[in-house]
Amino acid sequence: GGFATSSDISMSRLKSLRLLKIFRVLSAQRIYKRYENSISIRYSLLALINFSILLGITGHWIACGWIMVGNLQLRGRGERTVSTWLDLVPDICETDIDDLGSPMSCTWEDVTKNHHKVYAAALYWSFVTITSVGYGDITPTNHWEMLACTFFLLVSSLLWAYIISNATAIVSTGDPSTHQYHSTMDSLNEFMSAKTFPYPLRRRLRSYFQNRQFIAKSDSFQSLINKLSPALKVDVTELNTTWINRLAFFNGREPNYNLIVDIQQELCAFVFEATEPIPWENSLFGISRGLASRKGMIHTTNQN
Repeated sequence: GGFATSSDISMSRLKSLRLLKIFRVLSAQRIYKRYENSISIRYSLLALINFSILLGITGHWIACGWIMVGNLQLRGRGERTVSTWLDLVPDICETDIDDLGSPMSCTWEDVTKNHHKVYAAALYWSFVTITSVGYGDITPTNHWEMLACTFFLLVSSLLWAYIISNATAIVSTGDPSTHQYHSTMDSLNEFMSAKTFPYPLRRRLRSYFQNRQFIAKSDSFQSLINKLSPALKVDVTELNTTWINRLAFFNGREPNYNLIVDIQQELCAFVFEATEPIPWENSLFGISRGLASRKGMIHTTNQN
């Protein structure tokens, strides 16, 4: 029991400033940069994880700030009849009505004894505020809490708009190669409709572009290899050209990866329709998918 003195209130406010130490979690970004080269994860998924972490941390900060607003007024009540949002949570204290018609039963001892319940209520209020749900069961009860609530609403609205806009952009783009494929098919359908292609030809063209989809990823992989230094090209090619070493043209020869790098950079990917003639003359072909026949012989994957 007893009333808080002005020195107690000042000390409480100074202790509340220790919440600023939570900004040290920003150093986690430097730790992540240190281990970024050691992990393999899609940056779109990583961005969604970062948004979730940002949402959780901000929700925690707002909850702590909301608790601080209530605690400072609760500690500074003295003989004043100022209610706080803590008085509206029956699970924390036995809410009663004072002579002025305001709930005033919550004491500092109630809050310290039920600190986990106080945090749960504040965290609940924080997330329903951030997500714009706003059930209204926990509300500001005085002008100081109204000012604090206005600030938290402004911060949470900006955060929520930022997360929703960026998450929507990430989900809408998805896999770049798949997005490019869908764009190509839309252009193809528009082209065939404008030129009134016969339906059998339309089916053949759609089937061709469906089978050609895997080339887009192969081209993107090759563009990555072209950006590497000569030494890295050799190291990557050594692990990435098993199918070249299986070709009969290289059988019995010591692998020269510098030569294979040069050959790989000159390779072109083609997709042929079923039963379509292939120009074999003066060319080296490797079969990546499907079957091909030449001079009565069936050739399968990784044969030339």
